[in-house]
Amino acid sequence: MRKFYLSLSALLLALSASAQSTLSQPMVGKATNISSDGFTANWKPVPKADGYCVFVYTQTPVMADGEQVINEETFSGITSGNMNNPLGGDEDYVDLAAKGYSDTYGWSAYALPTFVKGMVAGLVYSPYLDLRANGGKYKIILTTLSTNGDIIRVESHGRGEKVVREYKTRIPGGNQGTSIDTLEFDNGSKDLFFSVINMTATPGRADYLDGVKVIQNMRAGEVINSMITSEEAIDAWDDTAMDSVKSCRISKLTYAYGAKTLFYDMYATRHDYSRPNGKVPYTAIYSPYSEMVKVNLDDKSSEIVDGIEHISSDVRRAHRMQGVYNLSGQRVDENYRGIIIKNGKKIINQ
Repeated sequence: MRKFYLSLSALLLALSASAQSTLSQPMVGKATNISSDGFTANWKPVPKADGYCVFVYTQTPVMADGEQVINEETFSGITSGNMNNPLGGDEDYVDLAAKGYSDTYGWSAYALPTFVKGMVAGLVYSPYLDLRANGGKYKIILTTLSTNGDIIRVESHGRGEKVVREYKTRIPGGNQGTSIDTLEFDNGSKDLFFSVINMTATPGRADYLDGVKVIQNMRAGEVINSMITSEEAIDAWDDTAMDSVKSCRISKLTYAYGAKTLFYDMYATRHDYSRPNGKVPYTAIYSPYSEMVKVNLDDKSSEIVDGIEHISSDVRRAHRMQGVYNLSGQRVDENYRGIIIKNGKKIINQ
């Protein structure tokens, strides 16, 4: 399941173009113009595409079989606001990463969200998460500041139709407080996302999401793909240059936490207006994902790799090593700032 973004010029192209039910897989090229803080992603034009979406990741090798934390979000970037005087409440949509509110890239909130220190209230959307391991089975652990009996609704958009879970919060003493609850799903996909909302929230009562943890059983040799930035509204045609768009600059690397080995892939998009989808006057068409491209910001190299499997030999070698390592596989000391791998676990050192 994929979110879809399309700019105005791409929409006009979609309206005038002939209908097409499929798009071919984009052919990616090696990254160019690599610097210490960015690179240019390249591809060949996809026939009949209206736009492209490019995604950038870090990869963490799994060292041992067992549960792995795929994403942990505490909203630690929200450093002010309180129950009596929360922040926000005047915007229908807030990009939490753009405001520096989230620890990881891709979180957003809708429905006039409000914020208190370390928490968010509203309709909260997760980033895209690669949850193909373990047959798509995964867990979400939610920490909410709520009232006993509040109904929390979670919608998981992954493989197949969306899966909906609702549960009632359990606050000791029956008042307001913290409820920690675990939900299980089995519709994991490469680009799963989910939403969380308190369905019974009312003014004057606590209804805040305090933290989220996504866990999945994985095997040694598999890889955790963590999205750190994206460009999701690239027009397929440049009106100024009068040419097909074949590249984009990637430079927003805040959520790479200093990682120097990055990966990117992409897909092409279009709107098929010959096939309305319910009340929507079009059907969104997506190409398959491209191959993955590896980019090393240190030695300015790039290569096309085969997704996840290419790293397996490195994982087996790293599994025999002891100590603390960064995401590039380099040994570092305990004072290293950024994401480290210690005893097979990904940790953020700040």
